[in-house]
Formats: sequence, C-alpha cells, structure tokens
Amino acid sequence: MASANDEVMAGALKVSVSRMNYLGHDAVKLADIADISGSNQALVEQLIAMELSWPQQGNRLTSKQITQQITAQFPQLPKNWQVTGLNQVFLKQCWQLSEQVLEEQVAKHLEGWINPNRVRLKSVQFIDDTKTLCVPENTHTFKVVNHAPSTLFSKHRMTFRLNSGYEFSAVMGLQLEQLRPVLQREKRKDEPVHHLDIEWRWQRVSHIKLEQRALPLDNLIVQRNLQAGQVLDENNTRIKPVVEQGEQLQFKMQQGALFITGKAKALGEGQVGDEINIMLESSNQAIKAKIVQKGVVIVSQ
Repeated sequence: MASANDEVMAGALKVSVSRMNYLGHDAVKLADIADISGSNQALVEQLIAMELSWPQQGNRLTSKQITQQITAQFPQLPKNWQVTGLNQVFLKQCWQLSEQVLEEQVAKHLEGWINPNRVRLKSVQFIDDTKTLCVPENTHTFKVVNHAPSTLFSKHRMTFRLNSGYEFSAVMGLQLEQLRPVLQREKRKDEPVHHLDIEWRWQRVSHIKLEQRALPLDNLIVQRNLQAGQVLDENNTRIKPVVEQGEQLQFKMQQGALFITGKAKALGEGQVGDEINIMLESSNQAIKAKIVQKGVVIVSQ
C-alpha cells in the first residue's frame, strides 16, 4: 500500500504527451513522446527510462492507455492521477534510411541525365523532412525510379522504390553548374556575335533544360543592346535570318508544266523552310512563298 509520503511526492508528478507521431522500430520510451517533470527525481528518472508496450491492435496509443501502463508499473500514484497533454500518439514502425546512401544513389542516377560537356553536378544533398526516410522495412537497398525530366531543378523531387515495391519521394538539393557563353564586349541591337566576343564559363544555375542544345554561334545576332558580362541565351539572341524584310528576291512559281520566275520584295523575314509574304514586282500583289535559299523563294500553291 502506498504511503502518504509517496502519494504527496507522486502528486507533483506531471507527464504531458507532447508528440502526435512516433516513428521507429525499437521500444517506445515514455520520454520519446511525453514531457516528464516532478519533485520526486528518482520517480522522474524511472519514468524517463520506462518503455511502453506497442498497441496490440491499431497504430496509436491513447492518453488513457499510457496512464494505465504507468499506474500499473507505479502503484504509488494516486488513483485519480492521469496523463495530460495530447489525447493520443500515432505510432509507425519503420527503419531509417541513410541520407548519405540516398545522396550517392541520386548522384549516380543523374549521371545518365546530364551531358558532362555542358552540365556539372557539384553536389547532392537531402533537404527534406527526415521522417521521409522512415520506411516500413529494414533495408538499404533501393533504386531511383524517376525518368529524365525536361528540366532539372536545384530543388528536385526524386522517387525511390524498395525491393518490396514500397515507394517514397524526397526533395534533393542539387548544386548545378552550366557552361555558358559570356559576352566580353558591349553589343548593340542586331550586331553579330563572333567567337572572339565570348568566353565560356562554368556558372551555378537554379535549373537546366536537359534537352536544350548549346547556343549556336554561327550567324548569331543580339536582339537588344547588351553589356559586357551578360550571358547569351535564346532570349537575347537570334540567328540572323536568311531573308530579311525589304530584301529583293527571286521567286519561282510552277503553273502546270510551266515555271515562272520573277522579282519580288520580302514583306517579312525568315530562315530556310519558313513561309513569308512577298510582294510581286510585276503586279504589286502580296502572296505567300517558302524560302529555299538565300534570295530565292518558291511561291506556295
């Protein structure tokens, strides 16, 4: 039978459930899910070390069940003593995967996605919630199941699959560098870009379009005024058109077995294969024609 002194000391004891979820596979210690305090230090230390039984059914422990387990082990507690705080704790039995192994697997997988002549993967880091790595089986064997996306981001969600078929995803931090053409001197709008005008530099980027081809430098012109040090890309440059607006052209047109040729003026600009409007010199009539080479178009039928 508990003494009056035991009941006084136990009466100051407070166990407050503070965690809504518990992930793990070993025994659940009371201190893992609750804050414990009181004036009886010996009792507090015993409760801190106390192991709780996993529920026989379901995936949760209620505050009532926790109270029953504590009072069964410590009968000196008053009959009306009970656990406070949250009403229940959800338990998930799982094993923690290694962040380092995950990072190594992602780095190896990404090697097949990137062109090392244009892109460098400097580092891979797990930056998601560590709860993500708590999986329902004790294994370190898994594989990355992502297919190559159109764009790779510095914060990229990857999907993994365990041998059992269980899948989970996690956000990985990728330090990406891209070899980019940097302008060495100022350029005015529509000025051509020459090889000596640029320097190729490795620069850190937030995303990379994996299927994007390297910027072609032949016949490249700038679309607006650019300062030295700016990176050239498809947004501030373009390929000089084969045919420019206002240019005098030779047109060809077939009518039955006859081929008609004549002179015309380009009303637009374009590359080989593009259709543009032209004005026939003989009739001042605007018609469509396809560019077949510099200065030559075929009238569309």
